[in-house]
Amino acid sequence: MFKQIRLRNFKSFAGPGEPIPLAPVTILVGANASGKSNLLDAFRFLQGVGRGLKIDEILTGKWEGGHKVSPGLRGGVQGVCWADSEAFSVEANVEVGEGETIGFEHQIACRVRPELAIQRESCEVRWEGLQFSLKPDDLSQEPASLRSGLTHSVDKPDGSNLQQNTELVYHRYCALVFHQYYEKMRFLDIRPELILKYVSLRVEALGEHGENLSAIVYRICQDQQKKEQYLDWLAALCAPAVKDIRAWKAEDDDVMFQLVEGNGTAKRISMESLSDGTLRFMGILAAMFDAPRGSLFLLEEIENGLHPTRVHLLVELLEQFAQSRDLQIIATTHSSQVLLGLSPEALADVVLFARPEESAGTVTKRLGDLPHFEEVTQKSSIDRLFTTGWMERAV
Repeated sequence: MFKQIRLRNFKSFAGPGEPIPLAPVTILVGANASGKSNLLDAFRFLQGVGRGLKIDEILTGKWEGGHKVSPGLRGGVQGVCWADSEAFSVEANVEVGEGETIGFEHQIACRVRPELAIQRESCEVRWEGLQFSLKPDDLSQEPASLRSGLTHSVDKPDGSNLQQNTELVYHRYCALVFHQYYEKMRFLDIRPELILKYVSLRVEALGEHGENLSAIVYRICQDQQKKEQYLDWLAALCAPAVKDIRAWKAEDDDVMFQLVEGNGTAKRISMESLSDGTLRFMGILAAMFDAPRGSLFLLEEIENGLHPTRVHLLVELLEQFAQSRDLQIIATTHSSQVLLGLSPEALADVVLFARPEESAGTVTKRLGDLPHFEEVTQKSSIDRLFTTGWMERAV
């Protein structure tokens, strides 16, 4: 799990900046252009590092076989640095659990002028009471390098290797664990227009835009317990309530599904007839069911398409799955209904974003760290604090 992240001259984050604390569920709030999406771009950058992409491919995107395998960052190379800065850095504090917890403090600094390059990279590791740095052969230190050293593919050591060279195995294994954690970040931007089609059952993941939803729902329906849980969430969202999901497989192993309403007529609703909000909710719900334990999800404007009286369901969904499946979820919102649905603990972990005129760049603050936070939230409605701009002024 990411414990905190610090951005230096990255997009709207000017200068050294302050570390941004992160929790199992971290909701980002603030006015348009305050920097929320820029923080998500920083995670997109780290995901590219984990995928073994070169810095130019991370910033501008990468195509393979006519398909875009990496979307790039908004603004590309020209927009990645604050103002006239020539370099930026991303620093992350991460704890990854595989039985034992391994802690990492990773820093990567890149310059964009006179040519694009990684300036420096380091990674300090804490594991089983040990503290060490990943070796130079695991992390690139070449001034003109375009590829992070965390991309080295190293097999998990067996017992014989461990006996031969314990120190080398520790270093290589930790590099692999960290590399894989970055690589497996999951961005979710569910686009209903990409969902409405048959999908091959052979696909393994949902897809960033939810394009493989039919295959994931089909697999959920093969497990009666999971299907019932999935239906419970959908029934709470929809009116009339959904009573069943009918998923089927065609001869070519393509799959599709229908929902069955429970209003007494057992009416079947095709995917093409479902609302955008329902499809978005189904996509996020399927992602939570399908993700490996310990996954990190990043989402923007999670309330899109949901009726205000149903937003709390999505909030409950995120918090429950974060706890039961050890997930981490970082999401932006412009809805006070999202904040109203949060538990007291998650509400305190909300991060406020602002661009005060007297400050250079984005300023952030954890809601629970504001002076008199508990007193103010008890006396005033969160909805009022949100819609009147009190939160932005408090930063």
